[in-house]
Amino acid sequence: MTPDLIDDESDPIDWRAWLGAAAAIGIAYWVCLRLLYPGYFAPLSAFHVDFYEYASLRDKSLEQILHYPRPAAYLAMKVMGLGGLYSVMIAEIAVSLASIWLTIVLLSQFVRGEVFALPLGALLYCFLLFAHPDFYFEHRHDLPAEVSYFFAITSLVCWNAFLFWRRKVFAILLLLLSLALAVLFVFAKETYFGSMLCLVFGLVLLDRRNRIWHVGFLTIIATLEAASFQWTVHLNGPFVNTHADATNTYRMVFAPESIANVYWFYLSHAVNPYVILLCALLVYILWRHRLALGSSAVFLLAGLAAFGPHALLPNHIFEEYVWVAAPLLFAPVLLIRDLSTSRIAALLAIVSLTVFGPWAYRSNYHSPELNYELAQDKIGLNVAHSIEPLHQIKPGSRVLVTGLDATYTPFFYESYVLTEFGERTSWTLLIGPGTPPRKRNRVVESSPVRDVNIDTYDYLVRYNSEGSLVDISLVSTIPVADRNKPAIFAPDLAVLAKSVNDHPREAHRKFLAANASLNWGLWGEAKFYLDGAAENGGAKEPAYAQLMQRLEKGQREAVVPRAVLNSTIFAQPARIVDTAGSGVGATELVWTIQPERRCEIHIDAPDGKLFATATASGSGKTGPWVKNGMKFFLQDVDGGKPLTPANTLAVVTVEVAKP
Repeated sequence: MTPDLIDDESDPIDWRAWLGAAAAIGIAYWVCLRLLYPGYFAPLSAFHVDFYEYASLRDKSLEQILHYPRPAAYLAMKVMGLGGLYSVMIAEIAVSLASIWLTIVLLSQFVRGEVFALPLGALLYCFLLFAHPDFYFEHRHDLPAEVSYFFAITSLVCWNAFLFWRRKVFAILLLLLSLALAVLFVFAKETYFGSMLCLVFGLVLLDRRNRIWHVGFLTIIATLEAASFQWTVHLNGPFVNTHADATNTYRMVFAPESIANVYWFYLSHAVNPYVILLCALLVYILWRHRLALGSSAVFLLAGLAAFGPHALLPNHIFEEYVWVAAPLLFAPVLLIRDLSTSRIAALLAIVSLTVFGPWAYRSNYHSPELNYELAQDKIGLNVAHSIEPLHQIKPGSRVLVTGLDATYTPFFYESYVLTEFGERTSWTLLIGPGTPPRKRNRVVESSPVRDVNIDTYDYLVRYNSEGSLVDISLVSTIPVADRNKPAIFAPDLAVLAKSVNDHPREAHRKFLAANASLNWGLWGEAKFYLDGAAENGGAKEPAYAQLMQRLEKGQREAVVPRAVLNSTIFAQPARIVDTAGSGVGATELVWTIQPERRCEIHIDAPDGKLFATATASGSGKTGPWVKNGMKFFLQDVDGGKPLTPANTLAVVTVEVAKP
């Protein structure tokens, strides 16, 4: 068997097979999202504030975009977002699925289809891809990575097509397109820099007939990647910042131990006994097909290389990034030809794909991070539906938004609010105690209940805790007697209060109402419901003591003048819902330091394990290791001050509780 890629001008896979592969992608996508994930098919959910950033780019000029450290990605976002929020989300999913189809095309170019069985192989490959727990979020969220991968794979497909048809008149167009896409790839995101080099180097090794061409292309790619790195460093962008301090999210650490630990985090989430078994089966099936075996090795190495850039960022570890390697890591599955190749091995491979795949991931489907994101996903879907009704608000109005207790909302992203509603309308977002105030911008500010006077606003926009829009009201139409009722500030209380009235002797319902009141700083309401719970025998329950502690703490802090609270530390969320029963979770710490000075954040004690250092206000995300009752101490160490309680500026306690 020839080891060359191009042995003749015939194509062993016809267009019907490629259409079948595309259909397999769509079927697998629908089945996996419908059956394996949260139980609802709602991919168009803005579960992260990044979606609003993407959608706001449609108003950015080309000159502004060229000053971003990833200009090609932001240019693609601008085009995708021309139709608004849903447009960018639809386009992102389309890009992700198209990239998977192009990966199948690229692998067929490596082996010339000699061991391909489409659409069967595509169906198995896609099922394995879409069943991965981190697929649910990564393919929709990390748009720069998805766009970068699309540019890289399409560039390689065009490059191989150019070599195949280089004697044709139109071949020069394929060459120019391949080079243009390579430029877009390197200026989109750094995730697949190593993967691209692995794939092109694989072509150098496997395609002897065109080896000189591939060496030239490899040189071009390496030069472009170096230029991209220098461009980002020149802009001092946040993503490749060699001068970032220890608290910076994108701080790069080149220490071997740090790289190894972070890399192992991603690899251990990507590989399980099932994947190892599958690799062994593939080696057995493909052993006599040397070109297929070599191509498999190239794609596996390219997938492993995708973890490299993330391994340099110990302050930016998220499970969802595990999936960036999956399209390349699992590509060798496509090379299972049919049952006649080896009936027993092929049958075992199919069984492992269809049975053991999701089973091996069963614990990952319920990880703390995934469950947290799923909760945000449901809220984000409802919030996205509320954007259009908000356009009925008259421009130039002052709007108070209440009840929206979510980490990711459109109101926290200035550019999106300006793009959607203009700069004449001002928005105030009500926040609960313990939530750090967001930095005020031209159109949006945040405020606790105690600082809000509803009479100073023109419109009241109310949400429930699920992110659904309750109503939009003119303040002037709200009776004066109703303007300071708890239901104005916490719409969920209206439902809970009715439940309490219908079942006045159930302490549990009063606890729910008290908890909702505490979330929004309604101390009087909280005390009313807790007193009612005590009268019905609820004082002996653990929930009563916990809620009373929150009430007493909130009442104490409410009387402290704000000027005194010049250095603070908060956790978002401060109460982690442990749906997986692991006893741990992840949160984000946000601190303010006024006046600015050298400080440190320590775990569980003033002199406990160091979490971060800081000289100014900032934030830092933990990994999924926070335990119930874990404390974080903001310590003043300026001028060599010791790590003692006397130098503690602020403390936050994080709760990890069952639903």
